[in-house]
Amino acid sequence: MFPHPVTITCGQEVKFFFLDHNPLKRSTCLVKVDLHSPVRLKVVKNKIPMAQSLCYLKGTGTVVICCHEDQVLQVVDIEDRVKLNVSGLKDRASLLAELERCRESCNGTVKELRQKLEACLLEEQHIYQSQGKRGNIVHLDQDIKPFSICLK
Repeated sequence: MFPHPVTITCGQEVKFFFLDHNPLKRSTCLVKVDLHSPVRLKVVKNKIPMAQSLCYLKGTGTVVICCHEDQVLQVVDIEDRVKLNVSGLKDRASLLAELERCRESCNGTVKELRQKLEACLLEEQHIYQSQGKRGNIVHLDQDIKPFSICLK
């Protein structure tokens, strides 16, 4: 028997994720399991404060972990799809599309457009940090009011 309580969710194809709870240290580890012969285990994230449950979001390639003690949802980007990778944008059209989303000017060479986009993302990151926010956490300490209700 595994010595710690475990929470499991299915991941992509032949993979699943589980939380390894350690009640004595009051922390949790997120572990990815590849179902091959032999089974491969990889600790994706350490020292998550008392996480209780998790869910793999297939469309985004992320695992959302519910931490009851901190009242937050922690998002772990498994497939590197959530954070924009500027160096991964190779053509002018994709750079222009991202700059339009940031409401930045779209003039210049590809190199200049890439620099503008990196500067825009860096400025956004500084704004988040100045407000005391972290990019991988959804805080649940405020009342969330729904915008609309869907009835069936």
